[in-house]
Amino acid sequence: MSVENKTRVPNFSKSETELLTSLVRQYSHILENKKSDMTNNQLKEQTWSKLAKEFNSLSSFVFRSDKTLRAKYDNIKKRAKTKYSTFRRSLYGTGGGPSAEINFSQEEEVVMELSGTSVMGLPSRNDCDEIVITKETKEKYAETSQDTALPAKNNQNILNIPQ
Repeated sequence: MSVENKTRVPNFSKSETELLTSLVRQYSHILENKKSDMTNNQLKEQTWSKLAKEFNSLSSFVFRSDKTLRAKYDNIKKRAKTKYSTFRRSLYGTGGGPSAEINFSQEEEVVMELSGTSVMGLPSRNDCDEIVITKETKEKYAETSQDTALPAKNNQNILNIPQ
């Protein structure tokens, strides 16, 4: 077994990460495709190779292989998914205290936009607390917002509907 001495390459700079996410955005229809048959996998490998060539031609930093770029993109996606799940958990958490303040970086926002449901999950159709604003609810709200509330005894509000 021969062990090659591998020198450590520098970390990705902010500009390299932005360049990577912009290039992935161009090829997202291929790279984020959920199909995993042989044809699509070969196409994805070819696309990562093409992306690496473009990346290295535009970047004035260290040479990055397609495997390195793919690993970096996957790490950004994992980090965004972890932050988003922490954010979602904090929304439904009870127990007082300050809420969790989670800031997404620019590349994480891009990845969340490109990945869609793989990062943010599927919306619930049946059992959810999500408020859906439709034309009917807007009209209903417009009607009720014209009502005026008068303070009553025991901190109750009585609607005074103008005639």
